[in-house]
Amino acid sequence: MLNLNYHDTYWESTKYKIPRMDPAKFLKVVYAAMKPGAVIGVIDHVANPNSDTRATVEKYHRIDPNVVRGDFERAGFRFAGSSNLLHNSADKHDLMVFDPKIRGSTDRFIFKFRKPR
Repeated sequence: MLNLNYHDTYWESTKYKIPRMDPAKFLKVVYAAMKPGAVIGVIDHVANPNSDTRATVEKYHRIDPNVVRGDFERAGFRFAGSSNLLHNSADKHDLMVFDPKIRGSTDRFIFKFRKPR
């Protein structure tokens, strides 16, 4: 389970000594570590679609669900489902997830992926 942290594969910080990661390489390692048929869940904060994932993550600590799905599918995972259990239509995705106005109640997506057998 990757809970509220997949977006961090696109984040880097000199202040916190977080180096730039390559999400594709990260998922390659995850994929290799999993047995055929295994399932992985991803929960993360929803970002509005845009063309600069790293800038969005830097500004809001959110990620476009389509980016996540694409990353996992390119890594070889099969999309196995989603849930809107953590959806919050009041969240307009325009605040940093740590902002007191939205912290703890962001709009989040839940994805399920499976490594093929």
